[in-house]
Amino acid sequence: PGVAASSGEALRKRLRSWSAMRVLRVALTFAYLLLLEVQASRVGPRPPKLLALGFPKCGTNSVHEFLRCGGVDSSHLMCRKAGLCGPCFRRAHVHGKPLFASCGGHEAYTQLDAEEIPMPLLRQPVNASLDPWYCYWPQVELMEEMSQEAPDAILVLNVRPVDHWIRSVRGHRAKSGYSMYKRLGHCNITGLRRPPAMNHSQRDAELQTFFNQHSQRVRSFARAHPLHTLVEIDIEASDAGAKLAHGVRHVFNISEACWGKHNSARPSLSSSHAPSSLPPPRQRSGKGVPVAERAAERAAAPAAAEPVWSRA
Repeated sequence: PGVAASSGEALRKRLRSWSAMRVLRVALTFAYLLLLEVQASRVGPRPPKLLALGFPKCGTNSVHEFLRCGGVDSSHLMCRKAGLCGPCFRRAHVHGKPLFASCGGHEAYTQLDAEEIPMPLLRQPVNASLDPWYCYWPQVELMEEMSQEAPDAILVLNVRPVDHWIRSVRGHRAKSGYSMYKRLGHCNITGLRRPPAMNHSQRDAELQTFFNQHSQRVRSFARAHPLHTLVEIDIEASDAGAKLAHGVRHVFNISEACWGKHNSARPSLSSSHAPSSLPPPRQRSGKGVPVAERAAERAAAPAAAEPVWSRA
């Protein structure tokens, strides 16, 4: 009993020595931590650490999968619940809202552009004038604004030989069945000229100029904004993965083994392999070719065939 009493007395002395000042210090520490958490929730997501500014059909999905392999929260076309990134960025810009916080708050954005053109407008002549809402490429229109929100983000310029890019643009078809080649003819994008009555050679020349000028603009922009790190990769080069892994290593520790080509099931073919002519697709009066019929025609076509320009 004497030992228990002495232990209890010692405990009471220790409790009494816990001064009111110490209690106040603990309370203030918890209050400070709570304030930091509230402020972080108000500020929203941090600026992204990487922006891919190359064009679609230039390995955007390969860059996206490379980052995902390294555990990075990467966006490709879609910005969480905000939907397609292109229209989301335009809405945020028009209404004066933060671009990245309004559009997913991802760590990395690998494809921002979108061409969301209604089917009735796609059936109009190629050079029809459309509202910019239907086509929006933030990497072209909002480069400066994105840099202001993410002043030290890594800028990835993903490129490829321009003639290969144009050929890939011709071959890419959306669910509508219309190629990106045709969709771009409808788009009102800064730097992409659309003079009336262009033939295919003229359109190819305009796309080549558009591609080269944008690439040069990104390089010049990075030189003028030294906080950015520019990582330029040719997605068809054998060292593309090594260059990308090396260029982002100060932010993301990602192995070169994470690099792989995606959306490359169709081999890149030189124009010399393309047939000189193909029969035009059958049309029905007042209607386009049904989706199932188009799929059957594509499956029956030779593997090396390029899309028919008349349907581009």
